[in-house]
Amino acid sequence: MKRIAVVLSLVFVMIIPLYAKGELKDFFKSLSNEQKQKLKEMRKQNQTEIKSHASQIKQYMQEMRTALQSNVIDQSKVNGLIDKIGALRIEMQKKRIANQIKMLQVLTPEQKKQFMQIMESKKKEIGSKMRGKRRPRSKKDQDIE
Repeated sequence: MKRIAVVLSLVFVMIIPLYAKGELKDFFKSLSNEQKQKLKEMRKQNQTEIKSHASQIKQYMQEMRTALQSNVIDQSKVNGLIDKIGALRIEMQKKRIANQIKMLQVLTPEQKKQFMQIMESKKKEIGSKMRGKRRPRSKKDQDIE
């Protein structure tokens, strides 16, 4: 009896993630051509903006690594780079949310509800996978306590 329960639970765990991946794909297939086109255009525009910001962040991160490796570290320069990186990350997040709002406005109320349910289930799925991925505590960490 236990063997059957274990096998069924393993099958269930393997099938559910496959279904969830297909669920989002099926949702987008169900949209009208006009909706698909609008979403595609928005996505392209958003990717361009995000890539630009990401490139700037990468550049500032490299400058910060260089500054930290020098013989004399300029704290104000490092702080300035941190501020620039933080401001760009905030701007990226604002753009992502603004884009998400625009994309949701393309959907009908029923489609929006369906999409939000799919995303919530994805969020839970990803969260449950991440909980098991924390690194184990080392002996050194335990000795500190």
